[in-house]
Amino acid sequence: MSVQKYPWIISVYKGENRILIIPSIEHIGGYSVLSSWCINIEKGDDCIKVGTGILDAMEYINNSPISSLTSKELDADVAWKRNSKYKSWISFWNNNDNAKVIVYENGELDIYSTLRTEGRKGGYSGSIKKIVLPNADSP
Repeated sequence: MSVQKYPWIISVYKGENRILIIPSIEHIGGYSVLSSWCINIEKGDDCIKVGTGILDAMEYINNSPISSLTSKELDADVAWKRNSKYKSWISFWNNNDNAKVIVYENGELDIYSTLRTEGRKGGYSGSIKKIVLPNADSP
């Protein structure tokens, strides 16, 4: 059984001719953090790789322990920075669109594209479009 609490959150960033899939994991501090593990899908690869990447991210979350890394350790191995030409989060944020995949314990998935925050640089909030995929096994 996973030690990660539901809902599970997977961030999908599109930019720089690639799609970057980064799962979030629980931290001992009581909040979630972006994992250093990610999947980088180059532009031109077929869409099936995105779906497979989401499933791999779900498997990663399921098998991950609670993170106990310090903020300095987390900052030293940032997935978006390793897979981007941008050195700062604000530059990355300005040049990458974001979508979230939310996985619920009952197997339902919510997929939505997010908006960049207007009042505060560096954040995403709200939704442009949301798709709900119910659990295929439920009646």
